[in-house]
Parts: sequence; C-alpha cells; structure tokens
Amino acid sequence: MPENSQKDVTTKNNKKKIRDEAKIGIAIAASAALFFGCIFAIGKGMEDEPVGGLVSNQTSTSTSNSTSKPSTSESNSTVADTFDPLKETVNKPYVVNLTLSRPFYDSTLSAEERENAVVNLPGEEKYFKSQGEDYSSNNTFDVYASFSGKVIKTENDSIYGNVIWIQHESGIVAIYASLGEIKVNNNQEVKQNDVIGKSGTSTYTQEIGKETLHFELSKDEHPINPKTSYGQLVKDL
Repeated sequence: MPENSQKDVTTKNNKKKIRDEAKIGIAIAASAALFFGCIFAIGKGMEDEPVGGLVSNQTSTSTSNSTSKPSTSESNSTVADTFDPLKETVNKPYVVNLTLSRPFYDSTLSAEERENAVVNLPGEEKYFKSQGEDYSSNNTFDVYASFSGKVIKTENDSIYGNVIWIQHESGIVAIYASLGEIKVNNNQEVKQNDVIGKSGTSTYTQEIGKETLHFELSKDEHPINPKTSYGQLVKDL
C-alpha cells in the first residue's frame, strides 16, 4: 500500500475511535445525570412528607378516631360494667363503725342472742321477733342505699319513725327505718351507695341509742337476714 494511503487509513481509524469514545463518555455522563437527578427527586419527596411518616400518621389517626368516637361495642360495654343492677351484691347501708345492738331473729342463734333479738316496745306487753338488724352509734351517720332501685314508699311511722322502702329490679325490698332525716322522694331512682338519709331514733330503737338505724330486707314480704345477705348477689336472695 502506498505510504500516503496508509496514513489516511490510520487517521480515519483514530477519528472513529475518538468519536466512539466521545459517545461512550456522553452516555456515561447522561446516565450519571439521570441517576443523581432521581436521587435528588426521591430526597425532595421525603422532605415533603409530614414528620413521622405514614406509619406515624396512621397511628395518630387511629388514636384520634378512637378518642373522638369510641366504637358502639366499647361504649355499651362501659355502660354495662358501670351499672348493671342484676350484678349488684348487697352492701351494708353504712360505712362507719357501728354497734349491732339488735340482731335478726334466727332460730340458730344462741339462747342469749335470741333473747336479744326479741323486741318489747315501751308500754306494750307484746314481744316481737326482730325482722331486721338495729345499729347504733354515739354520733350521727349517713345511711346509704344498699343496692340500686326505686323508692316505692316513704313515711313517718308511729313506731318505726321515718322509713324508706327501696325496691330492687329483682323484686327484693330494703327497708331503712328510725331515720332522723330522709333525703329521697317517692318514685325516685337511686343508685347503690347513694346517701338516702341520716341516722335517728324511734320508738322501736329508743332503748338502744340516740343515733340508730333499723334495716330490713324482704322478698315476697318474707324477711331475710341482712347478716347473711351482705356480699351476696341481690337477685339471688
């Protein structure tokens, strides 16, 4: 091959190689630009998200919904747990320390206890078996509803003094007598542990103290021993 022709071929090859290398460089530069552009876009997108991300927002939303609008089932469960008279147990109608001055008459009591459970009213020659328990104290005390129910009657009796009758949903009746003060009205609905009156005295309890409470429980007009009823389900008496 002539020398000049060989030089022309070599020159052409060098130019082609340069062009190919330039194309490769441009391609690499474009890819790099695209890569870093994507990284920048992703980073920008993350900066625009609320602090905490989607998981935090979902938790926050769930908590907010739960707080502002409880589900019906949870609400009903709370109400049921707060007040269900059929789950109530019989509470004592007082919270202070009192003396049991006269017990409920029970044939299983000792002779001395049975004698103490017999009532002889002043000026009367008749004797009665105690159908409730009589408590006494040197100080005035509050009287509480032993269980929830409706006030079916209040009156001032010549023997028992101020009296309150409260009937439970199950039909059990609690009678609070010898009261110095009545704090409820007829047909009023009361909740367990509501203050319904204050201690006092009556012809029936005047021999056992100045501040007294006569307490009875009855089912179908038959007396129930309060002592064995405390802590029991009212509906099971």
